Amino acid sequence: MSACMEAFVSSVRAKAFPSHLEALLSALGPDGSLTIGGTSPQVSCRVLPSPLSELEAKFYYAGLVSAPTLVARTSTTAWEVPTSPETYQKLQELRAVVDGPPADLDWEDKIASKRGALLDSIKLKTLGPAANHSLKEAEEDGLNLKIRTLLDLMEVKWTSINAVRIGYSEEHFVPTVVWISVFPASLSGDDGAAVASECHKLLVEHDVTNVDVEIWESTER
Repeated sequence: MSACMEAFVSSVRAKAFPSHLEALLSALGPDGSLTIGGTSPQVSCRVLPSPLSELEAKFYYAGLVSAPTLVARTSTTAWEVPTSPETYQKLQELRAVVDGPPADLDWEDKIASKRGALLDSIKLKTLGPAANHSLKEAEEDGLNLKIRTLLDLMEVKWTSINAVRIGYSEEHFVPTVVWISVFPASLSGDDGAAVASECHKLLVEHDVTNVDVEIWESTER
């Protein structure tokens, strides 16, 4: 195989398994279940200040390009593993085409088709700008400054604070959250739950009762 062909094949195979998809599917067992740390819970539902399960922390943001790790969240809505029963079969079908010899002229098209079918079987989240009137008014009233001051007082190594909408693309309502990023491994699950809870209290004090707080790991400011 020529150097140009090898580069082309590598490029196509890399596109077949972007980082967030590879991270999600690497933990799939032979029956299609997700297993981390010897457990395979199907649903994680918390009441603060309990920390997240390892499974939820790793896969809560499945679908976002950077596949970040969730540290804590104030929402008590149950989280479900974002896979369907046919996910494992579709994964195997995609890998069979990707790993096979690129002899067919439609090899790249086959990969794109199989990858599309695989993604359709997984619930993936999307990220977008926030559109919340009460939150915007609170920010204008000094909410962001109060959150930053609180994080500094609690010695949180935060990197950014943003208002965003995060949810599943097929859902009509995508909730707005105050998205706080911290340096990786700088905040434990227990401490993160406490920090998120205190930040949420500031929202309530500003009459923002329909927005939750999520803390995630990132080095970007």
